[in-house]
Amino acid sequence: MQKTVKMKLFLTKSAYFFLFSILVSCSENTPINNEEDSSDLLESSTKSNQDIKNLNLKNFDFQSWKQYLEIVIEDRSIIPFKENGLKLVSYKELDRDESRINEILKNPFSSKSLIPQMENQIFRNGNSDGRLGFKLLPISKTEMLKEENDMDGRYNRKRSIIEHYRNISELQVVRLNWKYNGEDLVTYCIVNNKEVVYDDILSNLYIITIESSGSKKETKASTGTNKNPYPECPTSYLDIIYNRNKKHTYSDWSGRERARAEAYITITGTETTNCIKYINNYSQQTYEHGDYGFSAKAGVGIKNFRPAGSSTDGWCDYELGVAVSNSTSLMLSWGGQSFSISGGGGTMMTFGEYVTPDMLYE
Repeated sequence: MQKTVKMKLFLTKSAYFFLFSILVSCSENTPINNEEDSSDLLESSTKSNQDIKNLNLKNFDFQSWKQYLEIVIEDRSIIPFKENGLKLVSYKELDRDESRINEILKNPFSSKSLIPQMENQIFRNGNSDGRLGFKLLPISKTEMLKEENDMDGRYNRKRSIIEHYRNISELQVVRLNWKYNGEDLVTYCIVNNKEVVYDDILSNLYIITIESSGSKKETKASTGTNKNPYPECPTSYLDIIYNRNKKHTYSDWSGRERARAEAYITITGTETTNCIKYINNYSQQTYEHGDYGFSAKAGVGIKNFRPAGSSTDGWCDYELGVAVSNSTSLMLSWGGQSFSISGGGGTMMTFGEYVTPDMLYE
């Protein structure tokens, strides 16, 4: 039997800018009072306290949005800020005025809004392709604008997220004062009592994680009749198995997982007392989860399956597909031979293998 192995990673252009949002904001052109000493600005301490220092990021047990921002100020997030020329200097709470939220809904972005462009954001089984890097670009100069209707999708998504969180919690606008390559920069982020909901910069910093696991035993050499040349054979019929899974996740700047897609396949068979193996059946399973504003899709595609019979020992030709996006319109489609994605940008990873009986083990 001939064996082939395939792996692909697809990154759409819009994914480079929009995948790992923490949810909705407005940039420096948002019509909000910019006066530092305005009476409606409430000073917020930017000094760390012991509770924040002792916080375990992996548990994500943040008690307030301030703890998120302190992590950024201290540059303790998964994505490094200082190394990329960016520093959050301070933040100021604005008074709780519904008109501020309404203004952001009316004017989500301006031509001067800065959006991060990610570089080397992929982790494969815990290993990065390189330094987690990014640069800030005006929205009008990003490649994302080349995608048809992308701006409409961005605006609509931003508005829908604000409205969603507005319906379930009280929102507040917080002014963030940044330094980027020595230049002053201001963004206005949306928060509720628990967390940062969205900021133009923070909401577009993300990490892609690809994980794989499954049968790892090396294939034994076999004869033309699939007879195991090794002398030890089972004393009775033995159940054997092959399994493989793929996981694809998006996490935000803090390392908090926002979307996960998983696909599994298990192929079962039998080994006889004369060391001949057969493929009998297969099963499949998928898992999909995305926070509001994100989506995850997973699938198992069977190109060809033949159980053991009078003329064959059996085989299975399959492909796993997993995709995640910050768009709720993500679609994953199986075309009979391969997977494809559409709707709202995103990343997709596929893995396929032609499985023969000698690839199954106890």
